[in-house]
Amino acid sequence: DGVSYTNLERQGECEITTLESGVIDDERVMEKLEEMIYVNDWEVQGIYFDPYQFGSMLTMIEKRHPEWPLVQIPQTTMVLNMPTKQFRDDVKLGKIKHSGNQLLTMAVNNAFTKVDQNGMRIDKNKNSNKIDPLDALLDAYAACYLEPFDGTGYWTNEKIMKAESIF
Repeated sequence: DGVSYTNLERQGECEITTLESGVIDDERVMEKLEEMIYVNDWEVQGIYFDPYQFGSMLTMIEKRHPEWPLVQIPQTTMVLNMPTKQFRDDVKLGKIKHSGNQLLTMAVNNAFTKVDQNGMRIDKNKNSNKIDPLDALLDAYAACYLEPFDGTGYWTNEKIMKAESIF
């Protein structure tokens, strides 16, 4: 895809697998997840995941942290329609602040909105175009959007500031 992942790794934006096969090291992903949770003293309210190719991570979480609630976010238009529209509107209104993460920028540039009879979602034109960071962001948006919170449908800045913890 023409991206210098070694440069991005040096900048702290990603970590390149050390496995000879080049595939993602789920054990290392689990270590990073645990590290983030423990270092930041987060109270895990849920691990929200796309079930596609999540089997080994799911097994590790169930074995090591059965106390963590697991919630599927299916990658369907029915589930992602409203969160995608809300995210798009929030970006247009300037409510979303981007940290400058280059992988997220690349994902946004590779994505387009696709509309069908069930609504809107994002997609990519070709397989080499990576949109995983944006997919993950929209999954998180969907989790917040779908999470019941005083009956109004999604989290606003005011609700987040009033909450004890969003994690």
